[in-house]
Amino acid sequence: MVTQAEGLRFLVLDEMHTYRGRQGADVALLIRRLRNRVKSDLLQCIGTSATLAGGGSYDEQRKEIAKTAAMIFGDEVLPDT
Repeated sequence: MVTQAEGLRFLVLDEMHTYRGRQGADVALLIRRLRNRVKSDLLQCIGTSATLAGGGSYDEQRKEIAKTAAMIFGDEVLPDT
């Protein structure tokens, strides 16, 4: 299956708020392994969650979400994107 995914362009993870702690670390490592195996420099990771944002201002929430996404996806995620 992985060889069929070579050149993969998009990886979508739903319910991002569930990827915390040990499970989050496991998913993050799997994403890094997948990124290496599919040989795709253009892989774009997309995360969705209706409940990921916590307290604080809108800008603080965006920064926290970007930080979480960067840890899971292993790539830079800017809060304004």
